[in-house]
Amino acid sequence: MIAGKYNNGTVVLRKLDSDIGVMKGLIREFQIKDAASKGREDARRERREERRRLSGGRTLAVPESVVSKLPPEEFIGPKRPRIYWKGADVMIVDAPVPDYRGSSRVVVSPQASLISYYFRRLRKCRFQSVNWFSKLEFYGRLAESLNECSYEQLLDPLFIRSVIFDTALSIFIDWRSRVIEPIGNQAT
Repeated sequence: MIAGKYNNGTVVLRKLDSDIGVMKGLIREFQIKDAASKGREDARRERREERRRLSGGRTLAVPESVVSKLPPEEFIGPKRPRIYWKGADVMIVDAPVPDYRGSSRVVVSPQASLISYYFRRLRKCRFQSVNWFSKLEFYGRLAESLNECSYEQLLDPLFIRSVIFDTALSIFIDWRSRVIEPIGNQAT
């Protein structure tokens, strides 16, 4: 993403500054949504506790006729991994892929649907500096940052979002510093 022969450095800087602003706006948008959803979660929790109190702790029992129709566990077989995102040399799955020999970076997480949602949300922003060439570095670095997290960390949705968004912002800032260096060298 360095200003090359065909790119004017100031144009690239403007694009990166625009992308940094969009990324900061996206982070603010999700912080506001978190504050609003916290109130909804508290209300939902209160309703659930009220229903539990009114039911006297009773639970629904599954009839034996339904249980007898379920196949034995040995016939179900192992869980097949579901691919939630595949693109830009990154693959996001919910379980390890046996004997995978592809070139994509693989992110395995039980929160794969959430991670793919954030990847799609970033793609929907249509950043000016993320093009057909730079998308491999952009999404690849996002995948690497997720792979550096522990399994327990990947269970926390807020942590996942902060890792993805903070990494995306740092990528834009890194690209910006790489563009400024060559421009500064040309002036001397």
